[in-house]
Amino acid sequence: MNIKDFSISTDTQNAEFDLAITEESATSLVLKFTMKAEEKIVPSPVKVEWKVPVGNIVSVWGPLLGFSRFIAPNWRRTKVESKTAVGAPVLSLINNDGTSSCTIAISDTKTPTEIGAGVSEEEAVFFCNATFFTSYISPIDSYEAYIRIDFENQPFTDSVKRVNAWWENDFGYEKAYVPHEAYLPMNSAWYSFHQALDPERLIEECRISAKLGMKTIIIDDGWQTTDNNRGYRYCGDWELATEKIPDMKKLTDEIHKLGMKVMLWYSVPFVGIYSKAYERFKDMALADEKGVLVVDLRYKEVRDYLVETYVNAVKNFGLNGLKLDFIDRFKLRAESPEVNDRMDIPSIEDALESLLAETKAELVKIDPEILLEFRQGYIGPTVLKYGNMVRVGDCPYDSLRNRMHIINLRLTSGKTAVHSDMIMWHKNAPVEAAARQLISTLFGVPQVSVILKGLSEEHLDAIKFWLDFYTENIDVLHSENISVKNPELNFSQVRAEKDGRVIGVNYANVPFEVKRFAKNGERCIFINSADDAYICLNCAEDIGSCRLRICDCLGRTVSDKSLELSAGAIMLNVPVCGFVEISKN
Repeated sequence: MNIKDFSISTDTQNAEFDLAITEESATSLVLKFTMKAEEKIVPSPVKVEWKVPVGNIVSVWGPLLGFSRFIAPNWRRTKVESKTAVGAPVLSLINNDGTSSCTIAISDTKTPTEIGAGVSEEEAVFFCNATFFTSYISPIDSYEAYIRIDFENQPFTDSVKRVNAWWENDFGYEKAYVPHEAYLPMNSAWYSFHQALDPERLIEECRISAKLGMKTIIIDDGWQTTDNNRGYRYCGDWELATEKIPDMKKLTDEIHKLGMKVMLWYSVPFVGIYSKAYERFKDMALADEKGVLVVDLRYKEVRDYLVETYVNAVKNFGLNGLKLDFIDRFKLRAESPEVNDRMDIPSIEDALESLLAETKAELVKIDPEILLEFRQGYIGPTVLKYGNMVRVGDCPYDSLRNRMHIINLRLTSGKTAVHSDMIMWHKNAPVEAAARQLISTLFGVPQVSVILKGLSEEHLDAIKFWLDFYTENIDVLHSENISVKNPELNFSQVRAEKDGRVIGVNYANVPFEVKRFAKNGERCIFINSADDAYICLNCAEDIGSCRLRICDCLGRTVSDKSLELSAGAIMLNVPVCGFVEISKN
């Protein structure tokens, strides 16, 4: 491709736009996009557009596309939106064998942008675009960003990982330091308690959690209000609701004695009408959403208030971390105030990053190992400079969405600890149903959110086994060497490898590929999370004599034998949510 293959379109007046090729090879292209104006303006959207042959493309992938993997027509393109607290600017067009036909990325992850792709009925090509300034920004007189287009035939997962490295190495989006505790199983009190928090019950749950292998509890919404009707009209003061929890420091001390850490939830943007802070900030708000202010971070007073709130909580409550929620609500609306002299930062995107940077800097002074969680879809490179945990968005009991989004997040999050949405199930469900929820999170960090007291022994055994399995194999499960099959089917199989050890999970009946073991100590563990009680092995060559240990969903051995693995397909009877462990004889 050359520069003539690209077009620029916009309604922006009194500004000049330009494209220049800065890098070009047989498999990739990098374009520099620039804007210059004689005075500060608020630019309208600027679209850079080009065409890509359809080839063998069967699906698309983006960080927040979810189940929308289908190919869209040109007049309703698949879109990946991005800014500081929304998504990440990368889109991949995927061939039928799971390789990338074209992966598109933008260097700027703060400014509102959009990457789109749709098929032209007339030409049988994809019309692709990278669009800048897709929502209102503060006035500017210059701008530059880069568009990266990667045509190399490689697994699309590798292509996306290369984009992640490009952001980090070329544009300074280095990931935050991740404490080891961020990778360890946690108990989240949201689905289990919602707002009905009780100190004695929390301590009892932590006592059981610690025995099952959980190392942290996240105390969610409800600690700051006696109102249990959801909503955020009581948020903003962040004072302890002593009728529920008389002494938070005492509670955290008791939990610490059990060997667990404590994190606390905050809805960062919200100041409710029933808070004392409402009067203070009602003229420093981006919007008033039916009695709930979304405060305006462009005011230093707002940012200082929030940072002080978090610092005091960590100090006074003895916390080990914070869950900072809803930062994607920091966005300009039509009713948002225009830039004025009281604001020290005119850009809401810059102001949000300033808040994150100030918060992290102050909290790290208190505890260098502080845990900071953000949630999908604020999962982009800017946010991950400051948070060391990123969690799948709410999807209660949805094991499909949970494991799919864990993989999506793994591709763009680098070393950041990717967490599952909270795992829950009904106490009377079959033990396999509980195991399936746990297995769905193995390639992320499990967050369990069921009331443990009163669960059956089988359910407790399932939690204990799979959390122990996760912890014992954490280095493999979080290895950079992770691969998937059938992205167009929301990943039928996922596997991770490290130092000759392989862990794979089947979510559909897809053969597991087995290779010859190079040395003793290497092994494969293949988990059956499909609906039928079998696993198919596909041996690329004669493997030789191997030990095959088959276990059920509680890790109990049901078969242990030697078998000669010859080239070709081999069917094994493996219980649903059980696994086979293969090692060299």
